[in-house]
Amino acid sequence: MSALLLMGLSGCLGRGETDLLQARLREQQQRLTEAESQLQTSQRDLKLARKETEGLRVQLAQSGQPGLLPEQSDILVRASAIKINTMLTAGFDQDDSYGDDSLVVHFMPVDDLGEPLRLPGDIEIKVLDPALPEDAQTIAHWNFTAAESREKWFRGLFGAGYQFTLPWKAPPEHSELVVHVQLKPADGRSFTASHIVNITPPVVTTDGQEVVPAGARATLKPNSNTRPSFDDSSSWLKDDVPAYR
Repeated sequence: MSALLLMGLSGCLGRGETDLLQARLREQQQRLTEAESQLQTSQRDLKLARKETEGLRVQLAQSGQPGLLPEQSDILVRASAIKINTMLTAGFDQDDSYGDDSLVVHFMPVDDLGEPLRLPGDIEIKVLDPALPEDAQTIAHWNFTAAESREKWFRGLFGAGYQFTLPWKAPPEHSELVVHVQLKPADGRSFTASHIVNITPPVVTTDGQEVVPAGARATLKPNSNTRPSFDDSSSWLKDDVPAYR
């Protein structure tokens, strides 16, 4: 009787473990089916994105514009913004005279993770002086085609990006300026970024006279552009010769 009872109990336990194992197998099978479905959806979306990118390249070729290489198409899809490098964007003095006679602008296209991308496109750079009346705030303006800007790509110690050294066509009057950058890649999008820079307005020489812009007068020391005069020892008298003890 005891033996029969043990056999019946073992059978019940065996059926319970089998049912649990089957339930787990069904659950794993369901998860696998869902994963395969998601993979198929992702692959379909990827094929669609590649097809759209290829169609964009064909449209560019038909319009007479330079076509994109496959790696450039990938960069175009990943690009999400442009970012101005605040460490490398500043006034620049090239002629060693008072003030910054040029402006250095450094920016980079980036993806969603902030990684720099060498994305080609037309570039527009504007400089605004917020201290001027609204209709006169744009004091400098430069445009570069995608072909021209390609040569401006720079990679250095503080990062990679497009770098432009831009001489002033007309010297700024004030030290605080706003730099506005716009990049237009081949897909028709437009990425923009702005940054406030502080420069030293340059001195303008007219008819041999140095004219300091209004915004720079407060910071310019008197006679800072003239060398101090020194007595020439050849004109000393006997009593002028220093005595050493």
